Amino acid sequence: RGIISKEDSTGDAQYSIYVEGSTGRIKFDSGGDNTYSSTDYRDDAWHHVAMTNNGGDYDCFIDGVSIGSGTPGSEGVTGEDLFIGARESASGIENFFSGLIDEVSFWSTTMDTPAVVEMYNGGVPTDLSTHSDAGSLVTWLRMGDGTGDTLATMIDQAGSNNGTMTD
Repeated sequence: RGIISKEDSTGDAQYSIYVEGSTGRIKFDSGGDNTYSSTDYRDDAWHHVAMTNNGGDYDCFIDGVSIGSGTPGSEGVTGEDLFIGARESASGIENFFSGLIDEVSFWSTTMDTPAVVEMYNGGVPTDLSTHSDAGSLVTWLRMGDGTGDTLATMIDQAGSNNGTMTD
């Protein structure tokens, strides 16, 4: 089930993070290279997931803890839409996430472990505009909690990448 993805209808992904339906493990995909959690996260609790990329390698975090890393594969997609809570496939938009997603952000800097731990904030949502790397915050979608958000539109609190909710 898709948490966030930027991939094309053939399944080639620039990146995606999703929960495997049969195992509950979280899968991080970067250009076709995959890292999996070892834990079933279908536990009805909030979890913070983050994927960072330093231009060469990517790191995956769950609840502020690194669970693995890798080198992005060769799959590259451009011009595709970003999906939050779903994935694109040859059949259309599917693999809808069953749960709640909050506080989606994109940064223009490589986040090291201390920066991810600061963002995780012990599992308590925090004001990302006060983060030590706030100058690199490119997109911050508060998923209904942001200034100007409506049922249909999420206003980017850091830039101009507003999101549109669809059913």
